[in-house]
Amino acid sequence: MQFRYYFELRISQPGSACVGVIDETFVADSKQGVGEAFGSWGFDGHKGCIWANGERTDCKLTWAQGLCLEVEILFAFQVM
Repeated sequence: MQFRYYFELRISQPGSACVGVIDETFVADSKQGVGEAFGSWGFDGHKGCIWANGERTDCKLTWAQGLCLEVEILFAFQVM
């Protein structure tokens, strides 16, 4: 069985923002954003990095006016 999710984020004005996805183990915390906490993955266009379960990886991408960020996620699993 498979599920696909797709979303777009269009930047009209760059700023301090992070976008990402979470799973059922994620616990919201005002001190940690998406990707900074376990059970989440995110892109921080202000800091220019990707976060995955609390681990930061620097990249050369940052928010820019007119940018369109496209995200597609494929979940594939077998029902027993």
